Amino acid sequence: MVVRSTLIAMIVVAALSVCVCAGCLFSVTRTVDSMQTLRVRAAEFVRAGDDRQAMEELVRLANRWKDAAPILEILTSHDDLHDATREILDAQVCLEAGDFDECNRVLSQLGETLMHIGDMEQIRLSNLY
Repeated sequence: MVVRSTLIAMIVVAALSVCVCAGCLFSVTRTVDSMQTLRVRAAEFVRAGDDRQAMEELVRLANRWKDAAPILEILTSHDDLHDATREILDAQVCLEAGDFDECNRVLSQLGETLMHIGDMEQIRLSNLY
C-alpha cells in the first residue's frame, strides 16, 4: 500500500513538473516571437525612413518588454534581459537622433539577443546542465 501511494505521488509530481516546464517554455517562446515581430516591423519602418511609425513600433516593443520582464526575470538569464533592454533603449535613442543605420544595427543585435533567449529556453540536451 505504501509503495503504491509513493508511486502515485511520484507520478503526480512528475506530471506537474512537466506541465510547469511546458508552461514556462510556452511563455518565453510566445514573448520572444511577439518581440521579434515588433522588432521586424520597426526595422522595416526604419529602412523605409518612416521615423514616426518606427518610433511607434519601438514604443510598443518597449511596452511589451516591460510587461513581460517580471516573468522573464524568473525564467531566463538576467544578463540577456539587460542586453535586450539596453538594445531597445539604444534603438530609440538612435532613431531620435536620426541615425537610421545605427538604429538598424541595434535592432539586428536585438534580434540576435532575442534568438539567444529563445534558444536557451528550448528543451535540448545541451540546455539541461
